[in-house]
Amino acid sequence: MNENKCRICLVSTNLLLSLFHGSESTMISSKIMNLANIEIYPHDGLPATICVSCTQKLDECIEFINLCKKSDNDLRNKTSNVIVEEKNIGSKNNDSELKLSSKVICILDTEVTDVTQKVSAEDHTINTSEHRKLSQKQQCFTCGKLMSSRFRLKTHLATHIKEKQHSCTYCKKQFTIIENLNAHMRTHTGEKPYCCDTCGERFAQSSGLIVHKRKHTGQTPYQCVLCPRSFQTIGNFKYHIRVHTGERKFDCNTCGRAFITNGDLKQHIATHSGEKPHICSICGVRFSRASNLKRHVIFLHNEEKCLPCNYCPSKFARKIDLLKHEKCHRNK
Repeated sequence: MNENKCRICLVSTNLLLSLFHGSESTMISSKIMNLANIEIYPHDGLPATICVSCTQKLDECIEFINLCKKSDNDLRNKTSNVIVEEKNIGSKNNDSELKLSSKVICILDTEVTDVTQKVSAEDHTINTSEHRKLSQKQQCFTCGKLMSSRFRLKTHLATHIKEKQHSCTYCKKQFTIIENLNAHMRTHTGEKPYCCDTCGERFAQSSGLIVHKRKHTGQTPYQCVLCPRSFQTIGNFKYHIRVHTGERKFDCNTCGRAFITNGDLKQHIATHSGEKPHICSICGVRFSRASNLKRHVIFLHNEEKCLPCNYCPSKFARKIDLLKHEKCHRNK
């Protein structure tokens, strides 16, 4: 594929910009995907550049959309008093309109599905699985973000809602949608309904099972465009990207040190407060970090220790611990 070609207008020129420069939210590719509902990914075999002219058109399009949103918001704010006064009168009409709009949406969904099926039957060159994924993408009309399913769109829409109506009965943590509350409740009840068919390991959430299966398949779908590394989870991928960019937006109020994630900051704050919330259920030792507790259980309470001491019945999981222990015997 010609590298000196604009991916949008297909014109060959030397004045080209990278589609994948910048952070995930500011990439030109992300803006185009949100607006045009097409897929643009690194290393997909297609041109990875855009010309200056198309970039200007993209900026003008985004500016026009923002103007529409601003004007609509201003108009609705000005007429809010009138809407409040007529709320009781128009409530019945609104209900009927909502039902009608729901029916229209269902009809449109059916028509779109029928059209998609016809296109798939006529165009045998299109990969059916990829086409299905594209047709199922749902777009948020608040921010333009594309989601892979209706459920993920519903979960995403909740991020635009400030009020959290659903509370956990154990820890009082609040959630915007009931599905997230139900998933959170499993952390208290210990329920793990999702089981791996390969090794039998169980998980509280379906997302955990999906990521776990990648360990068996070796799949790493998140490819860094700045280096050869790829990752199994989007969280590890985003963390890695921030290592490249140097972005550290979580600052410690005590010492001013900055961190990549809020989780890293919380672990650091515990070093100032002396708080050790993670307790070993076997021996009661407390730790400031969950990772330290996990390491403690694996190395000290692991029943499958395979390195025996040559001087006594003790066994160890790490060779370095065995060597230190045997040194104590020799020094006696």
